[in-house]
Amino acid sequence: MVKNCQLGPVLSYGSEGIVHSGTWRDTLAAIKVLSNQYARRVENEVKLVRSVNHTNIIKYYDLEYEQGTAYLAMEFVAGGNLFEFIQTKFTSSSYWVIVDQILQDIARGMIYLHDHHIIQGDLKSHNILLRDGTHEAVICDFGIAKLLDDDNQEKRRTNTTKGTIRWMAPELCAPPPEPSSYLSDVWSYGC
Repeated sequence: MVKNCQLGPVLSYGSEGIVHSGTWRDTLAAIKVLSNQYARRVENEVKLVRSVNHTNIIKYYDLEYEQGTAYLAMEFVAGGNLFEFIQTKFTSSSYWVIVDQILQDIARGMIYLHDHHIIQGDLKSHNILLRDGTHEAVICDFGIAKLLDDDNQEKRRTNTTKGTIRWMAPELCAPPPEPSSYLSDVWSYGC
């Protein structure tokens, strides 16, 4: 147990760490356990996500450190991700009503982010969680999100393009890659 986090069973394994169910200050939470090499980037991610508040955007509660390990406590969304839903539950035409709602939820979250000058950067079915029972969509994983200034330019410009190729806008893949933009998220949303 870390100061405010108590780990439960493993929910998933990712490239940066392991996500557990657990509690944060007696609140059900998902807790991502990361090595210190990702701590600085995660600090920026936490700051960015905590600057917004929308029902279709994951909530980050806290980032704690203990013995070289970072613990990111965030909202627990129990319904799995959109990729799993498509693979296992999207089996009949009756699900089109749910799909329409999911697409509207994602669009609302994306528009909210863009209104706050944020590009999610890796909008894909694996990064859309669904609330259990309601299928309300929640955008998560802001590891490569970018904050734009008032002129829609990246506040901290990098020369690398990140994301998942299958969902990346073509201009991000072509040499030399263009900087990501709101349209990059829109392309990914359409994939």
